[in-house]
Amino acid sequence: MRTKRINGYLRVDWKKGKISARKTEPKASGLGANELLVPVKIDVEIPEPDMPTLGVTVEAPAAKVAAGNLESIPADEQPGWTDIADEKISYLTDDLEEADDPYEIQKVVESVVANTLIDAAGRPKAENVEEYTHNRVMAIYDENEG
Repeated sequence: MRTKRINGYLRVDWKKGKISARKTEPKASGLGANELLVPVKIDVEIPEPDMPTLGVTVEAPAAKVAAGNLESIPADEQPGWTDIADEKISYLTDDLEEADDPYEIQKVVESVVANTLIDAAGRPKAENVEEYTHNRVMAIYDENEG
């Protein structure tokens, strides 16, 4: 058991028969002529609750385990995200041919990166996907311009 001590004061008005409690000691000017101040120390014993031990078996989902294993593989070596990016780029070659300014090219790159990150197994680094996609898109754009 644990013991907690509470200190305070009882303010007793002997004329009116009233009692009040305070945590702090009032100034002497705060007491009336018919009031007495009684210091109080109360020890409260607090029992320790019994905490039962639960026997539980937790099974990790297979998808979480696979994702954890893929995270340990360097982003460049994660399986197939470049193939996914190339596939996404091939869907947008018409948009690249119609692109007139860098803003439209950047929209294509961002779209491919976002969709590749969504569809890729594991978690390839966004910077690697963006760099790869940007280089591939610019190569295709330059090829079409030339």
